[in-house]
Amino acid sequence: MHAIGRTGETAGGAARFPGPGLGPWALALLDLGHGRPALALRRFGEGPLSTMAAIRSTPDLVEAAVHAGRRAEIGDRVTRFEHWAAVTGRPGPIALALRIRALLSEGIVACAHYRRALQVQEIAAQPFELARTRLLYGEWLRRKGRRARALRLLASALTGFEEVGAAPWAGRALAELRAGGGLPAPGEQDAPATRPTGPRGLTPQELRVVRLAAEGATNRDIAAQLALSRRTVGNHLYKAFAKLGVTSRAELHRLALSPAEGSPGVPSPPAVATPVQPHRA
Repeated sequence: MHAIGRTGETAGGAARFPGPGLGPWALALLDLGHGRPALALRRFGEGPLSTMAAIRSTPDLVEAAVHAGRRAEIGDRVTRFEHWAAVTGRPGPIALALRIRALLSEGIVACAHYRRALQVQEIAAQPFELARTRLLYGEWLRRKGRRARALRLLASALTGFEEVGAAPWAGRALAELRAGGGLPAPGEQDAPATRPTGPRGLTPQELRVVRLAAEGATNRDIAAQLALSRRTVGNHLYKAFAKLGVTSRAELHRLALSPAEGSPGVPSPPAVATPVQPHRA
């Protein structure tokens, strides 16, 4: 299970849930990643949490309650979390408070809270929480019929989860992408009509990005090498995945991407036929 601290992100369970008695919270987060909000909400009732843990787990509780259709179980937790976030003055908690408000709002108000949360989380340097906000916003937009914007956010969320090793959350983002028509459904990847045999459908820039990703470069590394923003890199990968019929970076290793085509320099020149020279004795 991937575990993330609210004030500093790291992989590993101990850093996310310090101290005894926090198992239910850890399991609730895992259930959320697997798309089981009702079970996640039930976990919070399986054991008492310290005052601080109860406050810090509020974003997870709210997400579970909203998606399970049981908002009444949130109680006064939001007020206490917002007060704590304001007292800390740190961008991480403030962004989470904005995400909570987005989950509890509708229409343009929810949209404004999501956008502001994303802006603040870019400053907070917490990639897991940033990916979660993108996932939630993308899910919300998809259900509102704003497919193009939703798919871009979901693709960015997927790459974000993959980069921090949050497999359950990556699976949830992938499922949303498929539901929105952004990727082939399971079982369709190998169909000739949906899976190209090579990278010919990619633009030169998409090919460069894909090749670097196949070599193990992170979105940050690719952005630095190609002078792009990380968001642009994520969008290129999302489009390339759909064209190539792959669903993860790991699958890129199986594709034949020639170094010449994928180099980060100038666009690949078109193929030129070499004239056949007459044989001379």
